[in-house]
Amino acid sequence: MYRSLLLAAALSVALAPSPQAQLTGVGNLRIHVTYANDRSASRNLLVQLMSGSSSTPIATNYTNDTGTTEFSAVPVGVYHVVVTGDGIQRTEGPMFEVDPRKVTQSEWVTVRRLDEAADKHSSSPPTVNAAELQVPDKARKEFRKASEAMSREDWNKARDDLLKAVALYPNYAAAYNNLGVVYSRLNQPAQESDALQKAIAADDHYTPAYVNFGELCIRQNDYAGAERQLQKAIELDPQNAKAYMLLADAQLLNGEYDAAIASAKQAHALPHDKLVLTHYILAKAYEHQNRTQDAIAELQAFLKEEPQGPRADHMREEMKQLQRQAQ
Repeated sequence: MYRSLLLAAALSVALAPSPQAQLTGVGNLRIHVTYANDRSASRNLLVQLMSGSSSTPIATNYTNDTGTTEFSAVPVGVYHVVVTGDGIQRTEGPMFEVDPRKVTQSEWVTVRRLDEAADKHSSSPPTVNAAELQVPDKARKEFRKASEAMSREDWNKARDDLLKAVALYPNYAAAYNNLGVVYSRLNQPAQESDALQKAIAADDHYTPAYVNFGELCIRQNDYAGAERQLQKAIELDPQNAKAYMLLADAQLLNGEYDAAIASAKQAHALPHDKLVLTHYILAKAYEHQNRTQDAIAELQAFLKEEPQGPRADHMREEMKQLQRQAQ
């Protein structure tokens, strides 16, 4: 049960408009914010939906950890979006038209980091792999088609589109990484491992590939290997809360309870989205250290953040057992 809790699916599902929505002339809109090399932008970027060429927002939302946000029941018409946030240049996207005949239509906005305009003599490492800046348009088109298929959980279609993308451009790190994600959903770990290794070979600074490789190692009970991959991810991106959570998971399963507690606390201290399982990792680590009251407190924190659902029911049962032990 512990493993199944930690490996819950995280990809979003496409939203389908109701028949009533289609009759009233509205559509659903998904905005993908990416960097120039097709990497997903960060979470918590502000996306403002503007009508026509107006500068007054009619709706606002924030990106999730895949650089995506959605607007539901948008009236038919012409729009553009403006994206702002920490670490990026303010970006105004092109005009587009909402089409109610589409289930959920996607629009792409490419943003630039502020540090891309920094002095070329800066000692900071480059943020964009030069090889990915050379991705041909045809390969990018296949990548985006695959992203749409992934959002619909059409894994076979996504796999086929990504294989076309890497055939067109063999150094496409983002495409290989997504191919690894798709093979994970298709339960093909050997192909998943191969795709992630190729992503890292194409760009050894591509953090998502290390995170996904670390997660694969955990599933294969290679906890030391998972720690290596996730520590590399954290070295590249010290603000990556998910990498810290997975590192805590690997350390817990490897019997490194103090390290697991430190990593889980760091994950929860960073800006994050839906990492409630850090509380469960902490609870299990405390339980192994016979710190029953601390373990109960973490299960209570889990239930405060996620009070309903099968996982919450499981936490209540575990908490009852610990409370009986403490009596």
